[in-house]
Amino acid sequence: MTTYFIAVDNGNQANGYLVANGDAFAARSGSNSYGRGEIPQGDYKLGGPEALNSKKGQHKSMAKNDKNWRKYRKFDIAGVGPTRQGPGGIRDARYPTKPRTGIKFHYDGNNPGTEGCIGYDDPAAQQALTSAHAAGDRDVRVIYVKNDAEARAMTKRLTGKEPPVATRGHAAPPPKKKPAKKAAKKPGKRASERTRTRHGARMAQGEPTVLLGTKMLVAAHEGAAHDRGGKVSEGSTTVFVGRQMLAFGRVDDPTTDGSYLATGEDTVMVG
Repeated sequence: MTTYFIAVDNGNQANGYLVANGDAFAARSGSNSYGRGEIPQGDYKLGGPEALNSKKGQHKSMAKNDKNWRKYRKFDIAGVGPTRQGPGGIRDARYPTKPRTGIKFHYDGNNPGTEGCIGYDDPAAQQALTSAHAAGDRDVRVIYVKNDAEARAMTKRLTGKEPPVATRGHAAPPPKKKPAKKAAKKPGKRASERTRTRHGARMAQGEPTVLLGTKMLVAAHEGAAHDRGGKVSEGSTTVFVGRQMLAFGRVDDPTTDGSYLATGEDTVMVG
């Protein structure tokens, strides 16, 4: 399961949501007041939990300012492919001769914003990142979208839950109030709309930047896992999706558990 930072890039600070281990948390990267700006969009790797270094002031900037700061942890974000620049460095086109180093996930303590790290409001995100790393989920993807509505919609598609509102008042603004008359909810709609295999498993992953049909379904691709652990093992040889150009998954394409994709978006035909 990939960890995501989905946000709106406002120039020097990006505000949005961290999605880790199936949960979402209000988060931000960079600062409008200091530092070298937000983390560049791209794919990264997640490191394990690390203790904070009080000699560098991390007990104030990466934890709540109290006596329990030692329970807080930071997590390395390492560049891969086009986002990597030398040992431990992250490539940033704004600073071609100075790669970004020391980029982490951590609690956004002290003054709002970070120096390029991804900071979150809720300390519970620490356990979500710890669980993701322990489960072997090391892939991290940073995606910048046009506005908060798009960021919230993408986050909700990934988690099946309404994204949280920032608790510190400096991330994404709260959603607009709905009319007094509430529409009846339809429980289980998201799960029933996901692609199924012939054995009844539902897709748990897909390419979040490629949405299909009127219901805006996430596209399945080769390597995407379903909720019983199997993965799509083959896809289209002519159609590819996302930044990694993964083969598009289609009805009747096989999965690693001996099943086949059985459902899909009827209005999209792929060769």
